[in-house]
Amino acid sequence: MVGGVKLAGVHWGALVQHVKSDKYENLDGNSYMLSAALPFDQYQVKVQYLYDRAGLGKVTSNVADKKSVTDTSSYLLSLGLDYMPSKATTIGVIASYLNGDVTDKNGYRDYDDNQFTVYLKQLF
Repeated sequence: MVGGVKLAGVHWGALVQHVKSDKYENLDGNSYMLSAALPFDQYQVKVQYLYDRAGLGKVTSNVADKKSVTDTSSYLLSLGLDYMPSKATTIGVIASYLNGDVTDKNGYRDYDDNQFTVYLKQLF
């Protein structure tokens, strides 16, 4: 289920999904994503939160044996700022933090990661 609305000048978005692996019977769960964007002048502040209980992502593949996963959860929080000096140009930054845990045949493991991105978008 996906939805979006603009309330009091803020753009809100939400996604809720239930996923089940075709390959691994032990992997299924719900994912939730909420996002908001607040435009002002030539700027836009963005925030996004993601929570996942399915364990079907790339990170789970990197830290666990998917065949033996018995429990997994993770969340991601991102904060961004866009600057639009013209209609065709956007300069932005995004800072993200990922935190999660997984239990498989090798035991319990938690993980976290930070990412900082600077980007330029030019429409031709």
